[in-house]
Amino acid sequence: EIDCAEEIDGDLYGPYLKYQGMDLNKRVWKSSVMIVIKNTNKQPGLCLSYGDTTKRVPGFILESFKEYTFWRYDLKVPVLDEEQTIQYWFQHDQEKKWDVCIAGFEDTWRSIFYSCNGFSSDVDEERQKTLDGIQPLWEDCMRYHRQAPYHVQIGGGDQIYMDLLWHECPLLKDWTDFTQEAKENNPWEDAMKEEAENYYFDTYLKHFGSERFRDALATIPFIFILDDHDIWDGYGSYPESLQMSPVFQGAAHTAFTYYLLFQQHTTRRRARKDGYIGESGYSFLRLLGPTTAVVCPDTRSERSLKQVLSQASWQDLREDLNHIPPSVKHVIVVAAIPVAYPRLEAQDMLSVSHIAVTNTLEFFDEVAKIFPWGHDDDDKRKEDSCALSDFFRKTGAYKGLVNNFGESELMDDLNDHWTAEVHVDERKFFVELLQELVKSKNVRVSIVSGDVHCCGVGKFYGKGAEDSPESDPLTMYNIVSSAMGNIPPPGVVIKTLHFNSKVEELNEETDEKMVETFYKDVNDEELDDKYLLNRRNWCDILPNAYGGLDFRIHVEKEDMWAPAEIYTTTVPPPVAA
Repeated sequence: EIDCAEEIDGDLYGPYLKYQGMDLNKRVWKSSVMIVIKNTNKQPGLCLSYGDTTKRVPGFILESFKEYTFWRYDLKVPVLDEEQTIQYWFQHDQEKKWDVCIAGFEDTWRSIFYSCNGFSSDVDEERQKTLDGIQPLWEDCMRYHRQAPYHVQIGGGDQIYMDLLWHECPLLKDWTDFTQEAKENNPWEDAMKEEAENYYFDTYLKHFGSERFRDALATIPFIFILDDHDIWDGYGSYPESLQMSPVFQGAAHTAFTYYLLFQQHTTRRRARKDGYIGESGYSFLRLLGPTTAVVCPDTRSERSLKQVLSQASWQDLREDLNHIPPSVKHVIVVAAIPVAYPRLEAQDMLSVSHIAVTNTLEFFDEVAKIFPWGHDDDDKRKEDSCALSDFFRKTGAYKGLVNNFGESELMDDLNDHWTAEVHVDERKFFVELLQELVKSKNVRVSIVSGDVHCCGVGKFYGKGAEDSPESDPLTMYNIVSSAMGNIPPPGVVIKTLHFNSKVEELNEETDEKMVETFYKDVNDEELDDKYLLNRRNWCDILPNAYGGLDFRIHVEKEDMWAPAEIYTTTVPPPVAA
């Protein structure tokens, strides 16, 4: 008998429903529900109903913070041959129940993917209000969920934006004004830790309580990975002396504590028990039934200017991939930053970045020379130059080219991309690792990514097989869907990316390119640039009648509350062995 509270006096936040995986041998679906509750020592009783069974599920305390307690409840439900709907609720409030849809055992799941579910620090509250925050596309998503419920949601990073840490915490804000030497040597103080803990905890409770998003968190089991904004803007791409400074490390430790709690329902102490792998990161693999695997490499925890993942973490990931069961046909790899994506002429941008730090007007003129079309109008040239600079910045609109930490933001954002010189070899290793998986397991690999605040499709393919993906095992699409909330980059950025889009060689048997996807805009106007579309968007992933997957990018219209325009990319099944 569980001693459960019949009434709850304190505030209760949640529930947050996380997908934990499936035991294929026992045919058991596993998820966890987490709540945060204030001012009570008794466990809120959780009840679970499926089929003819109704039972109380025991919970355990995952963590405590001040007067708040994190309770986790592990749900296990037998998977039927056909789709089923289960319910859960809390004993103290039986009027409120949440429905969750579980796919039939052999079914291919209906999934959603999204990223950048918030706003960077430069997008002020007034601008956010004009966009109705993150609400329009969540309403669009939940409209489909009400019609044919999704079985899982995949967040590709930046589920939450933590950039204001360095603005709203007074001691941390003061630290950003220190000299470089002082920044590197200043200790992580208890008062700083308290500020950071309060900031991360409060921000999670507020954001995860957002209208519509909170309903999705309670009814569509989630799989989340992290990107920089889940920690703070650009984390992992700063110089080592700053990255390893006591204050940076202390703040990051706090950020990961709350990331693990809210987004992974775990702690550092129990992460390995919960199936997370990596030398010091939190990569993982989850099965969506017997035919689909989701691979989630943690590309942020171990990131530096020398690596994205450590060699030990890559090896752990390789071993997990080797254990994918033979029933799997589709592998969806969640890579926060796009892997197949247009490349900018970084060396040209970097050659003028030092000018930007000291002379902004001269920077405008230098960058304008890079544009292939150019402008005689000084104001227009400055506008375009500024827009391109914005693209490199994770925080959005141009506010100078020296960030909070005294580093050139051009360098920061260029170093964050897979095609940065410091990461390009590791990128090749990553793709070839996935190609090994294709050859050894006869699966079709697809990549989903976010981060860049626009949508598009890139692909890798075998040389000579550009137009025959069905018969090419090396065809690997990279679906880019971003952002659910944040503002898109200006048109000049999209035009520059299109200008630099061309066929690239990955290795002696593989080429890569962008795929023409957007022939018309959401208003039915013909588009000249068909690779990328700079509008807010989300994606769902549905099975088709041919054993493949349809990745449908839902793009926001001018009327934000109207049903979004859909652009579909069909990924074929694996090539028959």
